[in-house]
Amino acid sequence: MGKRVWIILLLALAGCKRDFKETKVLVSITPLHSLVKEIGGEKIEVVSLLTGLENPHTYSPTPSRMREAAGGKVLFLIGGLDEWAIKMASGVPYVRLRDGYPPGEENPHIWLDPDGISWMVDKICEKLCELVPEDSAGIKKRAEQVKKRVREIFGKYRIKKEKVVVMFPAFHHFLRHLGVEEAACVFPSPGSSISAKRLASILELIRQKKINVLVTAPFPDEGMADLIARETGVKVVTLTPLPGLLPNTDDLFSMLDENLRRLEDGLGD
Repeated sequence: MGKRVWIILLLALAGCKRDFKETKVLVSITPLHSLVKEIGGEKIEVVSLLTGLENPHTYSPTPSRMREAAGGKVLFLIGGLDEWAIKMASGVPYVRLRDGYPPGEENPHIWLDPDGISWMVDKICEKLCELVPEDSAGIKKRAEQVKKRVREIFGKYRIKKEKVVVMFPAFHHFLRHLGVEEAACVFPSPGSSISAKRLASILELIRQKKINVLVTAPFPDEGMADLIARETGVKVVTLTPLPGLLPNTDDLFSMLDENLRRLEDGLGD
C-alpha cells in the first residue's frame, strides 16, 4: 500500500512539471529585474546584466557576463547610463525604456519615480505580450498590479516638502515627485570633482537657506558628505538608487520603501 502511494505521488509530481520553455529576457540593471519578473511571471526567465553592486555609469562587462546574455529574446535598458548593455547583448533586440519620458529631461534615474515606473511598466508589458502572446492577459493584469503596488508604497509616507542639498543627481525624479527641492548638487555628473570655490558656495547656500538635510548615496564622495555635515550641521540621509546597497533593499519595491522611510525620518514632521 505504501509503495502504491509513493508511485501515485511521483506521477502527480511529474504531471506538475512545466510544459513550456521560459522565454529569456535581458535587463541592464537590477531595478528592471524586479519589474520584468513581476510582470512576466513564470514564463519569463530574467537575466540582469548588472548583478548588483556595480556602477551602471562605468560598468564594463566581463566575458562570463557576456555569455550570460546569449539567447536573450529582448533587452530592456533605461537608456543613457547603460548603453554598454546593447554591445554586451550583441544582436538582441532592445527597448530603451526612458525614450520619451519625460520630454527634455536628461536624468536617467526614472525607476525611482512612480510616474517613471508606470511609463516603463507599460513599455515592458507591451513587449512581453508580443513575446508571450498566450499569456498576454496575465501580463497585463500583473502590470497593473505592479503600478498599484508602487503607488501604495509611496502613499504610505508623508514627506515634508523642504529644500535639500544632494551629493549625486540619482534622486532627481524621486525628490521632484515628492515635492522636495534640490537646492544644489555636489557632484552633478559621474566622476566629477568639486573645487574649493564651489564647495564654499554650497556651504554658504546651506547656511543662507537654512537647509537641514544632505541627501547622499553609498558611493565614494571624497569625504565631502562628512565635511559638509561638520561645517554646517546638516543631517546626512543616505538613500540608494540600486537594490542591495543598503539593508532592507533586496529588490526595487523594498528599496523604494526604505528610501521613503529614511527620507521621511530625515526631514522630520
